[in-house]
This record gives sequence, structure tokens and C-alpha cells, in this order.
Amino acid sequence: MAAPDHGPAFLRTLERAEERLAAVRALRARLRRIHRLQAAAAAVALLAPAVPLAGAGGPGGGRDVWIAVALLTTAAALAVLLGLWSACARPSRRRLAAQERAMLADVNRLRELFAHVARREKWDASRTRSVRERLSRFPIEEGSL
Repeated sequence: MAAPDHGPAFLRTLERAEERLAAVRALRARLRRIHRLQAAAAAVALLAPAVPLAGAGGPGGGRDVWIAVALLTTAAALAVLLGLWSACARPSRRRLAAQERAMLADVNRLRELFAHVARREKWDASRTRSVRERLSRFPIEEGSL
């Protein structure tokens, strides 16, 4: 990749960083949805053992059936929880970290070069303000989005 030390390369790098910012935000939203599903599965796994107590109260309640249902439900909920973690949450978290690191590396380089490029390329006030505004949308450090 060419160094973003002149106008067009600087703006291309900024556009790529903005695309990565959108990807980071999408991955964070995905992780929030995964965490909600994991919380629901954990709640089911924790509450399922209470089913035999509630369902076996009547005469001939079939307590054994309720215990089997509770155990199967708990096992299924734990399997869903583990599956969500291994198939969705862990890979998404890794992708998020990689995207965020790459984005911040580009943006930090752009922040360092911004004043120099704007002065050398003789950017007008509106372009300078626009680029400064675009750069301000990015976090300062990893994990601060």
C-alpha cells in the first residue's frame, strides 16, 4: 500500500478506514445479538431444572417424565450456548479485533499526516473541515467504540 502522504492516497485510506469502521460497528451489533441469545439459552438452562417442581404437583404427575424433560431441555440449552460461543461469538470477536486494529492503524497514521497533507495540497477550509470531521468519527483507542 502506498503511503497516504498525498491527497488522493490520503482520501483513499480514509475511505477504507470508514469502510472498516462500518464493518466494526456491524460486528459489534452481531456480537450484541449473539450475547442476547446466549443469555436466553443460559436462562433456559438455569430454569429448566425447576420444571419438575412445578409440573409434578398434581396427582399422578409423572415426576420421572418431568425430570427427563428438564434434563433434556437443560442439555439442549447448554449445547446451544456452547454452539453460539464456538461457532459465532469467538470468531466474530477475533474478526472484530483484527478489523479494529487495522482501522486504528490507518486512522492514527492519517491523524499524524493530516495537517501536513492539508497544508502541502493546499486544501481549502471546507475540505479541511470535512476531513477533520470524518477523522473525528473514529475512536482513539481499541475497544472504545
